Amino acid sequence: MRIFGREIPFNFNFNFKLTPRMKGLLAFACFIAGLIFFFPIESLESRLNDSLSRALRMDVRISNPRLGFGLKTGLISGGLIGLKAERLEVTSPRTGQFFQCLQPVVSPKILALLLLRIQVAIRCDIGQSAAPIFVVVRAPLYNLDSTSADIQFDDVSAEDVASFASIKGLSGLLNGHVHADSFRNPSQGMALSWDLTATNLQTPALVSDFASLPPLSFEKVSSAGSYQKSRLHIEHLTMGSESKGPFYADIKLDFGLDDQGMPVSGSMTGKQKSDPAFEKSELSSINLDLLFGKVKSSGLREFRKDVNGSAMSLLMPVSE
Repeated sequence: MRIFGREIPFNFNFNFKLTPRMKGLLAFACFIAGLIFFFPIESLESRLNDSLSRALRMDVRISNPRLGFGLKTGLISGGLIGLKAERLEVTSPRTGQFFQCLQPVVSPKILALLLLRIQVAIRCDIGQSAAPIFVVVRAPLYNLDSTSADIQFDDVSAEDVASFASIKGLSGLLNGHVHADSFRNPSQGMALSWDLTATNLQTPALVSDFASLPPLSFEKVSSAGSYQKSRLHIEHLTMGSESKGPFYADIKLDFGLDDQGMPVSGSMTGKQKSDPAFEKSELSSINLDLLFGKVKSSGLREFRKDVNGSAMSLLMPVSE
């Protein structure tokens, strides 16, 4: 080789061999690429919708499904391959309301099958801000009734979530997670646990035969607890701030439930504070002194109520 007028000896010998491991990886990559580009997923749209509807016991519709990568669901929860679609709609059989997410990605974790388990991760963007919801569904292959699911909320609109349950007038941003066990086994009953936080929460007006509540605004609301067929336990339900705002409450409860889901045992404890002018103008239909006791020198009502055979015992005056 001649460089700048001088002859420089140069020998280059290209000798590259594929190891058995590299051959295996190359074959796997070619298989994935072929599966993504040539698998006729569109022909399975009706079967996919029917299978999901039966599994979730809801009306499920996936529009324009196609095969691609599942990286948006996260490699830890999901996998490399993903089923993508334009939208996913789930209709509640109880209310008839539908929940819609845009550009969903459904990704199975292939390695879980080696342990005789099913694990599927779902990424779903909802609302005007396209905030993401992550869902991970797990089940052992030998007992699909033991299916569990984890749902992660990340600045999701409370209005979009509430519309699925036909709740109107609720707004704010929702963060946290919900875990559900055995939701496919109605005889055993679903078990839920949650740890959720809502910011800038606006609640709707509530009118009933017993009382009426105006719309309320809270800078922050948080709750953690669990629910089973015969037990409801709320570690805390904190609404508002003790130092500011017209209304504040921090409630803990542990109820035993009957077959209709009504409390028949247990207790409710907590503390409550509200601005006197707000009580008089907006909460006049509720006797807070009767429900939660007199205001103490700290400016708070502190109470405990025991359930004795019926939920009506919660309406009895607080014992001083």
